[in-house]
Amino acid sequence: MLPEGTGYRARTRFAKFFNLPELMNMFKEVADIKTSDQLHLPVPEAKFETVVVKPSEIQKGMVAELSKRAAAVHVGNVDPSEDNMLKIVRC
Repeated sequence: MLPEGTGYRARTRFAKFFNLPELMNMFKEVADIKTSDQLHLPVPEAKFETVVVKPSEIQKGMVAELSKRAAAVHVGNVDPSEDNMLKIVRC
């Protein structure tokens, strides 16, 4: 998903790790890994509920403005000292 929330951008990712057992052994040298089965911690029951709320006109305007700013930054039309993705995402 695009940072400005207006669509998707295709990215390529690797499909799998090689030498995964060796990687896990190296990680275990610096990390103490405990699973939930080993810890036996109580887990509360959770009820998940999705509530869909329509955006207000102000929110729609804000998202549109952030989208315009992000597109300008992505294309390179803005000097990074004036506006950048970190400033946009913080809004």
